[in-house]
Amino acid sequence: MMAVSSPLPNSIPRAGSQAAEMIPGQRSIGSRSIPDNQTDHMGSYSWLWWTNGVDREGRRHWPDAPVDTFGAFGHGGIRAMAILPPLDLIVSWNDSKTRGREKESRALKLLIAAVTDAPVSPAPRAGDVPTGAWREVSPADVGMDAALLEKARDYALTGGGSGCIVRHGKLALAWGDQKKRYDLKSTTKSIGVTALGLAVADGKIRLTDRAAEHHPSIGNPPAGNVKTGWPGKITIFHLATQTAGFDKPGGYTKLLFEPGTKWSYSDGGPNWLAECVTLVYRRDLEELMFQRVFTPLGIKPADLRWRKNAYRAAKIGKVARREFGSGVHANVNAMARIGLLYLREGRWGGRQIIPREFVAAARATPKAVKGLPVVRPETYPGASNHYGLLWWNNNDGTLKKVPRETYWSWGLYDSLIVVIPPLDVVAARAGKSWKGGRGSGYGKLAPFFGPIVASVKAKRPPGR
Repeated sequence: MMAVSSPLPNSIPRAGSQAAEMIPGQRSIGSRSIPDNQTDHMGSYSWLWWTNGVDREGRRHWPDAPVDTFGAFGHGGIRAMAILPPLDLIVSWNDSKTRGREKESRALKLLIAAVTDAPVSPAPRAGDVPTGAWREVSPADVGMDAALLEKARDYALTGGGSGCIVRHGKLALAWGDQKKRYDLKSTTKSIGVTALGLAVADGKIRLTDRAAEHHPSIGNPPAGNVKTGWPGKITIFHLATQTAGFDKPGGYTKLLFEPGTKWSYSDGGPNWLAECVTLVYRRDLEELMFQRVFTPLGIKPADLRWRKNAYRAAKIGKVARREFGSGVHANVNAMARIGLLYLREGRWGGRQIIPREFVAAARATPKAVKGLPVVRPETYPGASNHYGLLWWNNNDGTLKKVPRETYWSWGLYDSLIVVIPPLDVVAARAGKSWKGGRGSGYGKLAPFFGPIVASVKAKRPPGR
């Protein structure tokens, strides 16, 4: 067994139709007949590696393997090397009887069962989303232990409020008022960045763009920022990863460091990002999000609203201005649906709402961020090792016994949208704060996350 540092990025260029080496002595041919050279390979071939992608019908390449499995497969699968990052596992076989995708998937399923007591669930299907109200099931129906879920719920209720836990797109447990809207504070960052995903999909913006290309006055006010020469260096990536350098408050704050050299939790940086996205669309982001994201997910204005700005003027030019730092008020039903959209890699039913590649970027700590010095480390210990695009994550394994692929929103009062891809689980919670501040790191999250993860017992729920 060998360690694998990270999953294969989903954003790398696709393979062409020429023959090319995969592993010594094996060769693979990309598509010869279809222009996008992916459809006949299940949307799962990238840079001469097979990945666990989905085709246009939402079918997963290896449905019983983790979503970030990838490998080299020759001669139809009889010779192969497969890499399963969630299990820290590499396996190879030669001259086996695993010819064909179904047999490959079966082999991987057996390996997963052999190396873990909490087997990774079948990869999600695009259809596992609610078309109306949630389908309510018992925990046992989706392979979860009711007593452990209740343990997670009871911890959540030490801060009152509401919550729900969803597996395989079905509601396994709910508590509190499911219709009550809560002030989600910084969970707004993770919801708001979805608008950036739309802009990326529409070709209006790139993460590598200088922010000034879209917002010429970025970082000004205060005027002192201009004297540093740093505003012109800020990219969209910096704004989305808390590495732009802005101080904590959501107003017009000074830059603390040169962009990209440190990590500093900020409301101001995400608010500048909201303005960049607003300017590329020239429309109110709340309207955009209801049209493109919330309404398709079944989220209504009664479920979610974006309050008036707390730090900045109501309009930018003639367009309503929104803040990403905080501002969304929502119920746990809406929160769980947003989490499920991310769990389904940006796809809802048969519709790709935000790019799969954007979701992959949002949930992972970028190499350019990992290990950066953290401003106020006593409040945000180790943050640069477990933060993606305005989503927190467990990529560095800080939360023991919780899959490293787990990621979540996290707002004041401990509002949470938790996404656990290997277990096909989403949890949402809002209310009052639990004991222990941010200075306690991820410790205050463990009594909620831990029982949810441990509750998953079945490899596959009945009927699937």
